[in-house]
Amino acid sequence: MIDALLKGEIARDFVSRAPKHPVRLAEFASTGLPAPADWRGCMVYVPDKTCMAVSTGAAWLRADGSAL
Repeated sequence: MIDALLKGEIARDFVSRAPKHPVRLAEFASTGLPAPADWRGCMVYVPDKTCMAVSTGAAWLRADGSAL
């Protein structure tokens, strides 16, 4: 069981690592997306589709899970 002191330290560390501003995503046209196998779990912005895409390791999908 985590004591209160350790729990407080973990909470402060989590807050200190939280983004303080928006994170700019790398942009790739839908025809120029890198190989999904090389970027599993990563997210990019696809300006010609006006969406974010996530690599499953097998394909790039829109962030909502639908096909590009």
